[in-house]
Amino acid sequence: MFESLIKGRLEMSENKNKDIEQKVLDRENEQDIAYKQMLSQFGTQLIAESTTTAHNALKMSLIINGGGAIAILTFIGNITTQSKLVSSLSECLFFFTAGVLMTAVSSGLTYLAQAFGALHFSKNVETKQTGGDAHPYRYWISTGLTIIVITLVIASYVYFYLGINTAASIFNNIGQFKDIVLKP
Repeated sequence: MFESLIKGRLEMSENKNKDIEQKVLDRENEQDIAYKQMLSQFGTQLIAESTTTAHNALKMSLIINGGGAIAILTFIGNITTQSKLVSSLSECLFFFTAGVLMTAVSSGLTYLAQAFGALHFSKNVETKQTGGDAHPYRYWISTGLTIIVITLVIASYVYFYLGINTAASIFNNIGQFKDIVLKP
């Protein structure tokens, strides 16, 4: 009789321990799910913010280089007799227009990078559902294009600096260009 009573108590204790372990596992799973949801939301916000920042950088690069090119073109259009000055200013114009070109190419490559990134994400989700393996080439293409875009945008800022620096040195030495005639 004592043996059955002890056995019953042991079984109850084991069941209680199993229930406690299951509750701990459930709580850990809930915390893990909440953590993964938080990371997913953070990742989504991070992607949205970086996309907005990238678009703003592209717009700014286009505006400053385009503005520089327009300013130089306007100044060249008002000079009538100084071919040496026009020749010098065309170097500035080259830097600004090269910056505009790099920005335009960057915009197109940004679209491609986002398209390959979206394809990678959708195929990755699809293969996880079906149990297959995802091919990482879409990810690498997207990453490579993103690196190229960043490099081109930085280069467009460098070309803007070179254009400004060249224009400043030309205008500092404007005394060597004699008889500048501006259109009225």
